Amino acid sequence: MSTDIVEKPHDSFTMHWMTWLVLRHFLPSRRLRELIHIIVEQTSGGTITLGHLFEEVHSGTSPWNECWMLRPRSVKGRFESYLQRLVQSLVWQNDDTGWAAPVKQDVLSGIDPQVVDAIVRVGSADFGLPPDAPYELAHASEKLQDGFKKYLDIFRTAQGNLSSSAPAFFWEAITPLLTSFSMPLYALIIKHIADLCADADAWDKTLIGYEKAVAQFSTWDGGEEWRDAANAWRDIALQSKAAAIDIVDTPTAAAKAINGLLSDKTFDTNPLLAANAGLDAFNASAHPRAEGYKAKDSRVAVLFPPLLHVTHDASAAFGYWLQGKHEDASRRFWALLRRQIALGASTELQNTKKWYARSLLEELSDVVKNEVRPSTFHMAIRLLIESTKSHAVARIPWPEDLIDAYVDIECIEIAKSCACKFGESRIHREMVAVGLFRAWATRINPAHRETILAMWRHVASLARDFDASMESSIDLGRPSLEALREIADKNTNLRGDVASEVAEAVLKKLCTEGTFWGKREALITAQTYVDVFDGTSLGKIVEATLVILASEDPAVDRWPLFRPSLDFLTCELVKRYVSDKEDLGHRIVEQILRFGNHEENESLHLLFNLNNFKTSLFQEPSVRSQIQGPLDRIRKQALEINSSNVTANICALLTVPAVSGFDGIDDAFKGLDMVLRSANERVSSIGLTHAYDALLLLVENRAEIEQAVSDHGDWFFTKLDALFRRVLEVWGLATKQPLVFAPFAFPPPTKPSHVIVHNWAYASMRIAEMLGESTSIDEVLARAALNSELRDAIHLAQATRSVARPEEPINLQVIQTDNREAFYLALGRHLARLQKATGDAEIDLCKALVEQCLRFGPKPIDAAVLLAAARLNLHEHVRGLGLSGYTNRMRDDRTLRLALEPIVGLFRVEESTNE
Repeated sequence: MSTDIVEKPHDSFTMHWMTWLVLRHFLPSRRLRELIHIIVEQTSGGTITLGHLFEEVHSGTSPWNECWMLRPRSVKGRFESYLQRLVQSLVWQNDDTGWAAPVKQDVLSGIDPQVVDAIVRVGSADFGLPPDAPYELAHASEKLQDGFKKYLDIFRTAQGNLSSSAPAFFWEAITPLLTSFSMPLYALIIKHIADLCADADAWDKTLIGYEKAVAQFSTWDGGEEWRDAANAWRDIALQSKAAAIDIVDTPTAAAKAINGLLSDKTFDTNPLLAANAGLDAFNASAHPRAEGYKAKDSRVAVLFPPLLHVTHDASAAFGYWLQGKHEDASRRFWALLRRQIALGASTELQNTKKWYARSLLEELSDVVKNEVRPSTFHMAIRLLIESTKSHAVARIPWPEDLIDAYVDIECIEIAKSCACKFGESRIHREMVAVGLFRAWATRINPAHRETILAMWRHVASLARDFDASMESSIDLGRPSLEALREIADKNTNLRGDVASEVAEAVLKKLCTEGTFWGKREALITAQTYVDVFDGTSLGKIVEATLVILASEDPAVDRWPLFRPSLDFLTCELVKRYVSDKEDLGHRIVEQILRFGNHEENESLHLLFNLNNFKTSLFQEPSVRSQIQGPLDRIRKQALEINSSNVTANICALLTVPAVSGFDGIDDAFKGLDMVLRSANERVSSIGLTHAYDALLLLVENRAEIEQAVSDHGDWFFTKLDALFRRVLEVWGLATKQPLVFAPFAFPPPTKPSHVIVHNWAYASMRIAEMLGESTSIDEVLARAALNSELRDAIHLAQATRSVARPEEPINLQVIQTDNREAFYLALGRHLARLQKATGDAEIDLCKALVEQCLRFGPKPIDAAVLLAAARLNLHEHVRGLGLSGYTNRMRDDRTLRLALEPIVGLFRVEESTNE
């Protein structure tokens, strides 16, 4: 089709609405409005109009001053709701769709909404769009307009030739495909493809495309109906061409091009170009290498409708913030904030307060080492709390020096005062305060004791007074309880100071909380503080937990509540508390059995939960009968070595020997023996890698196991000795096949787990010690350590165990062959051995340690080794090893340099010729 033919806007939009939907970003307000009218009619098959969906107001007379406002009407159908979302997205110009996924086509004569959304996505796509996407279009070819199909051909051709063809050939391949289109689509498609080339950084192709678009628009009048849009498109193409010249040519050429556009342009003749190009002209002319190097400021000041809240955005403030121009950013944020307040734009001003606060905090962080501004910090905190955006607090980095400089009792009181205002909004404000206190109390210098406690107590009061909720926007109870746990983890030594307040909050939740989520969080929190609760508080919490379980039906399957309840009642400190309270102990065991017997998969937990209760509590016939079913299931599963939880079942039988009895312990030995023997089979047991847990239990529960099998003579040690032989066989196999110690996974691991090897080595040494077979295991481990994949983990396990066996000779060869990771992981243990060593053993160990520190360091822990070397007068030895490399590496890190330089200086009394 000749480009001389011009379709009227309505005809063009009707015939090519799919293509125009792709090119929607080129349309001025009036034309976009007309296109959307047609899209709604075409999509709905003429059954729905835009007026059915929206109230609308349109004003303005030209592309640079038109304004269109729409407000959705109340509609009922899902298809109408889809169309409303689609139109809003097109007007907001955010490249979103109408979210067609949940919408079924219920307008038979229209277009499938998923196809319409796919066309929208094509319009927002760059050349990275996969060749077969969007897939919805492939199944709707018969409903696609011919012009849109041709556009897809043009897009795919350009996409395919982008990296392989010269600029001229690139456009020669596209031009024949354009003949199906008349103006203005003809030129706008060229412009769009050129824009996509610019996005792909192919500016040589871009420039040719812009020149082609300029040529088309320069000779096209557009007629009465297109004239305003035609002038706008011509000016846009001209400015785009100048932008491309700025990239591919010299600064002088760019300045000449853009200034040439503006030299005779006025608001009367080219309002859009005069308004848009002024900033580019200013910057191009100001370039140091531009000819003349003289910038004339021709930027246009534009006042958009000042009483519309969308006119006021934070882009300028963000720009200054990102450049580090904090004063300018603050001025812009305040200018924006006070206008939003004046307009009553509550949602926008909350976001502005959030970002304004972040900008202020970053400014304070930049100057905190030289300047302190408490009033600015307090303002930032008030802005954060007033924003009610609790999620924003979690994203703030909170440097420790900033917290130490500003967070004090006064700051806490200001935050509390701001948070507790205005009734219903208090929940949202307090959620921000909890986030602040949670971040500060876990990062502040521990010396600020009273400040930490002030925050801690406030969070405890909120946990007490506010319920949990499934609606996160009003859930203050759960975040408060979570904060109590996190603060406790970071300030363990201060937990006793707030124990009574936390106990009060926990009890309030357990006794009056409406949702079980609040009870659940309270029970988890109680476990964090259980060791600092006084007897009265602990007793009340235990009693309240028992009341909760007694009132619940296991069949309801509320294990998110049942599990933490049982975990709390069976923690070691509660068991210790009820050890002399038989009635309370009976009630706990009763609930353990009640919930553990309800489901088969709870059998394991039942047995583990009974551990460390007084044996007398489960010796009664009624209790034994309730235990028997779960016990029989565990015994059976302990022999099913292909099960993923076989090791857990074996461990359960060994955890409570008095309950398992001889038969249960015998099954544990049988199961463990089969698991270990499976190492030599083609497919080993899944439980093999974690069988060390059972080996450690045999050592740790030796006395209880011996008591449970006391009627069977030497049976226990006979079984244990046979099991140890299996352990030796596993190590012999692992020496050749280290993947014996690799966990089961998809895809299969290619190397053993460092943790599993360490734990296996440690458990093997423990069981060997109990049998008097330390020599045997040491020989086996020495051979295994020759394998590089096993060596470091074995050496670490040996170092771990050696601290508990000071009588054992120090193995210097292990230390000297460790790599950096293994050496530093074990260095704390080596230093403990060094403290206990005497004479030549002490000197030899210190020499080995200092040699490795100088080889692998610097690290802060090196200070202890170097000071020990100085104490033992090893100055000559250290200088002989050479300090230059170590000192140079140390000086690259300011913190290490300040910490270690004085200590290293101890060895520079005399210069060594070896350096």
